[in-house]
Amino acid sequence: MVLAFDVKVLPEAQYFADNNHIKIFQAKIIYHLFDKFKQHLKDLNEERKLKEGKAANFPCVLQVRP
Repeated sequence: MVLAFDVKVLPEAQYFADNNHIKIFQAKIIYHLFDKFKQHLKDLNEERKLKEGKAANFPCVLQVRP
């Protein structure tokens, strides 16, 4: 994952990222870049919960025993 703030991503770098499954986030405003990154993390967590939701229990209660 690459966060590119107020820079141009060269075509060679974009090609490399596409071929190696690297996500590039670009924005000229830092707040927009941060928002894109936060949304991506939220989407990844939701996707993970959907995939692993049947195998995991959300939420759970734990008790520590001696």
